[in-house]
Amino acid sequence: RKAPGTRWEVFAAAALIEWRYDKSDKPARNIFELGLKTFITTPAFVAQYADFLIGCNDVANARVVFERVVLANEVGPTIGFGAGAAGSAAANEKKSLLAKEMWDLYVGFEQTHGTIDQM
Repeated sequence: RKAPGTRWEVFAAAALIEWRYDKSDKPARNIFELGLKTFITTPAFVAQYADFLIGCNDVANARVVFERVVLANEVGPTIGFGAGAAGSAAANEKKSLLAKEMWDLYVGFEQTHGTIDQM
């Protein structure tokens, strides 16, 4: 639900508690998906969600989550001149570091759970 200022840890904890209590992964997946809408740029949340899916023996959906995250965090070229260009360059630099971190998570996942063809 909408709760401004809620950190990603709240969504992850709620999902894991729901999973441990109910032993059904469906409500936990729904909570993780709800959190992913807001925290798709947070590597720690993505890693927690992927670990949950892998723990549920759902490697295929973990791969789909990584693919969605990597696409959402792609960095495009910065075009601009003047005072605003410096700010957008700094923002693009931050986004670039974030994209690299997401790619590192994805590559680590594929090295552990993927095949040569999937790499």
